[in-house]
Amino acid sequence: MGGTLLMGAVAYDPKVVTIWEGFRQWLRAAGMPFDFVLYSHYERQVEELVAGRIDAAWNLPLAALRAERLAAAQGRSVAAVLMRDTDRDLTSVVVTRADSDLASLQDLEGRTVAVGAVDSPQATLIPLDHLRAAGLRPHGPDANMTVRRFEVGVGCTAITSAVNVTPPGRSPRARSTPPA
Repeated sequence: MGGTLLMGAVAYDPKVVTIWEGFRQWLRAAGMPFDFVLYSHYERQVEELVAGRIDAAWNLPLAALRAERLAAAQGRSVAAVLMRDTDRDLTSVVVTRADSDLASLQDLEGRTVAVGAVDSPQATLIPLDHLRAAGLRPHGPDANMTVRRFEVGVGCTAITSAVNVTPPGRSPRARSTPPA
């Protein structure tokens, strides 16, 4: 791949071109040969990363997991190397009304829980996984609660998600993004 770092990114919005042109200008001014390739979806970007046609990919967490699995299936590996500082400490919380009778996660049985976009790790996937780990069944024929989705921003989690997830037992190496 020569001396230029080639980054893959998904063009989820027209502003992505402007964002990556800014990165390219900033990195080149700092002495780092850099260019980017835009993809229409994360699946293709992951395939290109694992095949070695790009050096790095700006992934959302689900795409990062897919990259890890695809690489492992081919006897290869990929690793998270950085994430935006604004993404480092994201958390998911359960919020209830102050006058609610809910005191524990188990009290959600038989209730309705609102979550975010179907592909959002912070707003849907991680919270539902925690509910399952607590013994609740948010999905399936034996569901003991109702899940109501608010599908705002489906496909846009790259805006708020990390470059890659950090595997258990490893510390993230955070780097600040360049100024706009």
